[in-house]
Amino acid sequence: MSHTPTQINAAYALMDAGNLTGARTSFEHILADTPDHVPALCGMAASLIGEDNKKALACTLDALARDPENDYATRILALIHMQLKKKQEAIGAANRAVELESFNPDNHHIQGIVLARYDQREGAEAAYKRGLELDPYSTALLSDYARLLNDMGRTSEANDLSEQAVHLAPGSANALAARGETALLAGELDEAMSLAVEALRDDANNPSAIQLLVEIKTRKNPIMGIWWHWMRWMNSLGSSSMRWGVIIGLYIAWQVFRRTVLVNTPEPVQMLGIAAWVGFCVLTWVGPSLFNNMLKKEMKTVNLKAGF
Repeated sequence: MSHTPTQINAAYALMDAGNLTGARTSFEHILADTPDHVPALCGMAASLIGEDNKKALACTLDALARDPENDYATRILALIHMQLKKKQEAIGAANRAVELESFNPDNHHIQGIVLARYDQREGAEAAYKRGLELDPYSTALLSDYARLLNDMGRTSEANDLSEQAVHLAPGSANALAARGETALLAGELDEAMSLAVEALRDDANNPSAIQLLVEIKTRKNPIMGIWWHWMRWMNSLGSSSMRWGVIIGLYIAWQVFRRTVLVNTPEPVQMLGIAAWVGFCVLTWVGPSLFNNMLKKEMKTVNLKAGF
């Protein structure tokens, strides 16, 4: 049985709307009749990323076995490898997608996402810029580029890009979340919360909007707020070598301070100083786990939009 473009487009429309269950069912129906249907294999793989990476990988490899130069399947492969924490494979697949179709802005977009994940920020920025040259009105590209600039500490440029994205698509969850992140970094917590809520109204399953909401809650917490500021500052440093340099430098500074200054203070002051240092170390160690648990808990509360 052959399947019309309308059927495959309808399946992709369900996925774009956030109804992954409905999209998978549609892809399954198509694949049951036509197992070598490459667009359906790609769609199934894309819908499974993050939930069943093993099956997503199998679908993608099946698609590439049937069409080795399919740039869509190749960029999906990059995202799956990123989920599986396979750095070189993810970067290789992202670069390969660009080689296969350099005039497709989506390929540059995925390349930027992958490079940003692995702190190759100059390459990520170049990829985003090239993508925007090809599609200057892409709110997804503008939003993700804004997030990269926020991570790099270039909040003014990020603000301009996020505002442009919101102007192009006032109801886009991605654009609203990017603008909300910029507001959060500027200390505009009420504005950030308003934008997060508006983004979640548009798409209750949007990962960026959910993360923004959790970051706002973290920032407001008097204890976790300390970790949030530390995390954001460390992210702005870029490379992991610079971050390790800061950590080692702080440890050396603490040891020098403890042995030359703190040792000459009254015992209660010494105990307070040691407690503060230990507390800071514990917070920076467990902070990421606490944040991820908050994120997972928030993810479980979201529902599909009404009507799907």
